[in-house]
Parts: sequence; structure tokens; C-alpha cells
Amino acid sequence: MILGIDPANEYSAFVVVENDLSAVVDKGKISNLELQEKISSWKEENYPIDYVAIEGIQSFGMPVGQTTFETCYFIGRLLEQFEAFDIEPTLIYRSEEKMTLCHSMKATDATIRQALIDLFAKDMMLAYK
Repeated sequence: MILGIDPANEYSAFVVVENDLSAVVDKGKISNLELQEKISSWKEENYPIDYVAIEGIQSFGMPVGQTTFETCYFIGRLLEQFEAFDIEPTLIYRSEEKMTLCHSMKATDATIRQALIDLFAKDMMLAYK
């Protein structure tokens, strides 16, 4: 299974999908503490997470606030948690998302979302039928 995490300072989004992307197994937006507890319970239950991708923080030279630093700290806690489970997550940066999905650095959240829908919605809809 593949686990993707979009971290934030208080609540983070996650999705677990089959390795072939054929079905969403679990998803949500939950508190960071709940997410860490969920990850620990998956490990205890031998939940088969094969790959982990976490959105990383990337500097573009603009000033950032406290919440950005809190998100960075949470990413570090996630990396340590997975390291203890012998899983090495991949950090995926926003610029990579934009270029891979939209072929443009000018992509916005809305265009990234639409690109994901265009790529996977039909397959995901089949998984829910």
C-alpha cells in the first residue's frame, strides 16, 4: 500500500491507496497526534505500508510564519517515526508536483487538484462501485 501525507501545523491530510492505485483504502484530514497514533497502530497491526510520500517544505525566499515552522517540526517527527519502522519516506516538493502534474510552475492548488481528478477519478470511481 502507498501512504501519502500532506502535513500541516495542526491537521494533516492522508490517503492510503493500493499499490496499483486501484482503490482508496483509507483517507482523511485528522489532527497530527491522531495521524501519528494511526501510523503506530498500522505498524502494530502489520498493516502493509510499502511506500510513504510526504509533501516537503520548500523555500522560495519569501518570509514564513510560525505555522510553517510547526509544519516543518511535524514533518521531522513523521520522518523519525517511519525511521523507527524501517521505512524511508520520500519527500515530494511542491515544485515537483506542479511540473509533474501540470507541466507548469504557475500551477495552483486548484489546477493540481483538477490534474489529479483527471488522472485518477475514473479509476477511483470504479473502486467505489
